[in-house]
Amino acid sequence: MLNFSEITNTIKNIFEVRFQIVKEELKEEFSTLISRVAVLAAMGFVGLLILFFLSVSLAFYFGALFANTALGFLAVGGIFILIFIILFVIKDSQKVQFSVKRVVNKFVFLFQTKTTTHPDE
Repeated sequence: MLNFSEITNTIKNIFEVRFQIVKEELKEEFSTLISRVAVLAAMGFVGLLILFFLSVSLAFYFGALFANTALGFLAVGGIFILIFIILFVIKDSQKVQFSVKRVVNKFVFLFQTKTTTHPDE
């Protein structure tokens, strides 16, 4: 005869093992996602610093050309306003949204494609 308690213990152990496997997979994917977001944030911060220093340099260059530093900073500000207006106009473009979504998926969610193709296989 089959022992009912052994069957229930076996099923319980199977579920516990499966739960641990799923938990470990989620932990790995979450840590990979967090590390990619952290790298993306660091890249964004460094990019902002680069943009800031290049903008100040360009403003001083324009200031030397115009013989007035204030006009140089005003010209760089005008360039940024023009860029902002262009971005504001194209913000609802499906093509732009698709491109941004594709870049984010490639960078942030790259770990999903790596787990399906294991290097040992």
